[in-house]
Amino acid sequence: MEYLNAALSGDIKSDDVLNALAINFPTVCKQKEFLNLPESVLDSVLSNKNIKYPNPKETAEFFVQVFSKGDGIAQYFSDLVPIDEMDSESIKILADKLLQMNLVQESNRFVRIQALYQTLESKQQQIDKTKTLIESASKNLESFSTRVQQSTEILRKQTKLYNDTKTQVDELIVKNKEAAKRLDDLRKQAKAAKN
Repeated sequence: MEYLNAALSGDIKSDDVLNALAINFPTVCKQKEFLNLPESVLDSVLSNKNIKYPNPKETAEFFVQVFSKGDGIAQYFSDLVPIDEMDSESIKILADKLLQMNLVQESNRFVRIQALYQTLESKQQQIDKTKTLIESASKNLESFSTRVQQSTEILRKQTKLYNDTKTQVDELIVKNKEAAKRLDDLRKQAKAAKN
């Protein structure tokens, strides 16, 4: 908390202190002393490129406390809300607070953002569901492909067995015809010998 103490002691011009406050924002934003810093310091911390935000709910709770300082502060700091770090529930918290303060224009802006987030979250759910269906279909297709390959292999073996058996049967038919011809020749010879 040395960075917070440095800010409280008036050493707020130091970029190191502002960077430390920004980087440690998830911790310092919960401190009452941090909320009591001058708005210019809060602005510098929130505008710092190195800022790290806590989860969306905690970020919304921080901004609700800042908004509670007054209408002008709420109007100004509503522009510093990290929209890309929020979700629809946390945006609703901010919209409700601004509406409670009769800051309708700012509240309406957050309501529109919330609607966009809800649409995006709904689309993401649809994407996730579609992805799950595609993965399931892919597994089914792989399973079907495996079964087709197995069936093809069985059919190949049966075809080979059929062809081998047909060849053997054809050879037996030829041998049988040859034997029948020899038998017929022997009968003819026997008949000729009798005569």
